[in-house]
Amino acid sequence: SRVTTYLFYAPHVVTLLDGQRFFDVGVRAEVEVIRNSFLYVGYRQMQAELDNQVKLNVDKGAFVGMQIKF
Repeated sequence: SRVTTYLFYAPHVVTLLDGQRFFDVGVRAEVEVIRNSFLYVGYRQMQAELDNQVKLNVDKGAFVGMQIKF
């Protein structure tokens, strides 16, 4: 089992149209239930900041899932 965190940031130069910045922040915990199969749970927040200083929450909340590696 393991816990991971991540942060992605896109500055104005690579943000499209009226965007100034883009953030994607999250944390995820996973456990291997059988060989090469993982259950995970986490939380993420994606936010865009626009030219007019508006901060837009693109996605925010918990998630669960299963990953199978071949």
